[in-house]
Amino acid sequence: LLQEISQGHWGRLLVGTILTLLVSALALPLAWIIRQAFDTWIPQGDTDSLVLGGFALFGLRAAHALLTVITRYINVESTEKMTLSLRTMLINRMFKVTKREYDNAKAGGLHNLVITESERFYRLVNYLVGMVFPAAVKIVALTLILAYLSWRLLLILIVVWPMVWLINEWVRRRAMAKVKIRNATFKDFSGAVLEKIRLLNLIRFEHQEESETTDTQGHSWKTAEASKPVAVLDTLYLEFQGVVLTLISVAVLTAGGREVANNMMTLGDFISFYMVVSLLNQALRDLAQGLYHVFVGWESLDEVVGWLNDADREVYTGNDKIQLAESLSLNSVNFSYREGQNLLTDMNLQLKRGDTVVLLGPNGSGKSTILWLLLGFYKPTSGQLAADGKNYDELDIGHLRAQIGMASQDALLLDASVRENVRYSHQDATDEEILRALELSGSAALLAQLKDGLDSLVGPNGALLSGGQRQRISLARALVKQPTFLFLDEPTNHLDESSVVQFLKNLESLETRPGILIITHDNALRAVADSVYEIRDGGLKLVQAEQTT
Repeated sequence: LLQEISQGHWGRLLVGTILTLLVSALALPLAWIIRQAFDTWIPQGDTDSLVLGGFALFGLRAAHALLTVITRYINVESTEKMTLSLRTMLINRMFKVTKREYDNAKAGGLHNLVITESERFYRLVNYLVGMVFPAAVKIVALTLILAYLSWRLLLILIVVWPMVWLINEWVRRRAMAKVKIRNATFKDFSGAVLEKIRLLNLIRFEHQEESETTDTQGHSWKTAEASKPVAVLDTLYLEFQGVVLTLISVAVLTAGGREVANNMMTLGDFISFYMVVSLLNQALRDLAQGLYHVFVGWESLDEVVGWLNDADREVYTGNDKIQLAESLSLNSVNFSYREGQNLLTDMNLQLKRGDTVVLLGPNGSGKSTILWLLLGFYKPTSGQLAADGKNYDELDIGHLRAQIGMASQDALLLDASVRENVRYSHQDATDEEILRALELSGSAALLAQLKDGLDSLVGPNGALLSGGQRQRISLARALVKQPTFLFLDEPTNHLDESSVVQFLKNLESLETRPGILIITHDNALRAVADSVYEIRDGGLKLVQAEQTT
């Protein structure tokens, strides 16, 4: 995954690496100036050279700061773009979830993957690119400089460094298990809060605020408890690193002091070496801190990679894009949500353009499931679906759906204007086409009441409109793209029977009338049908072959 999302960013990463090497290389002239100051200029009283050396040190520090800021900017830009690539992949994956996966997802599950986990990934890459990688480059460069200054003192450091690795490994093994638990409890807490928000009106209506508060507090407490060991390990890790780095400084100070006392190195050599060791300690500290956060973030990356690679995708993967013209059909279709428990058995149904078909059945009989099958969100257990005689398995299912209008019983609206809601199914629709669709849906009176006409806002989820008005906007949205077929799911839930009948009469004025499938439990709608089917014991029975008046 990292390789895939980092494509196109290697140039920036290379520039960042080169700049990091330059920053590290500044330690060499810095060490030389300090050595000269203590070994030559101070003993000789050469104040002019000391002043020039001071200005040179200031210039080197300023160059260090400038290069560090530029490097950080380049690394942040790379991190942002890599995170953007991941979020784009996650969003594309989200739009390809099967209906079964969507229906079974816990509240906030998809939101958590796309938002929370990608934010953790951002932190992972930020530490990896902005701290771990530069620190590793600095450690290599500074180690080479130390080898040049005094290979004997460097051997002491090489003996101590394995302790840093051992601490990293010890904490990593313990932290990963704790982080996994912490992430899982936070996900449950987030999902619980989202579920409470969704059911807020029900909670208030049933006066369950106290019990729901207690339940949410329970999730919050579990999250807090799971976070404690992670925080302790975090602190323990950083403190251990501090102890080890102090040990390095003490070892260098002791060994270097003995070499100066025994005239094996000059005071200037020792001070310059010690200064580079201080820079190395900072790089080691950055590496240790960065690696810890990378280890923590890797847990989230595993979950993201697993979801991206999950085989549960669009149920149809064909490529043929047909212009739907005549019919949709179910041929000997069986379907079950659970293995061995058929909901639909040997279903045969043909929808023709221009005809109105009413499908009757009690709640839970599988009426809406037939809609989802026809829309390609479910695949039958056996049998096949066809569009103009062509098997769904061969078709680009998204292209087919674009030619079918759908008005569900729960009219989903954007928090936007009437215009934006209607043309959501056909982004290039003109105002004339939008007004025509609204007229056909019976929304002319509604539009006349709205102060800003098409620019009037409908509110979050259509909160500023009544249920019937939302349903009419939904009908207009389904019609504006001039569909070959129109599916109406329980239209009398928000519209009375006479309004539905009038809507169907309005469609007769169209030059090419779509085929209409009405899913309902309302027997009164038989009157508008060319044919009526009824679901009985999982099977489909034709109960009316000709339109009645």
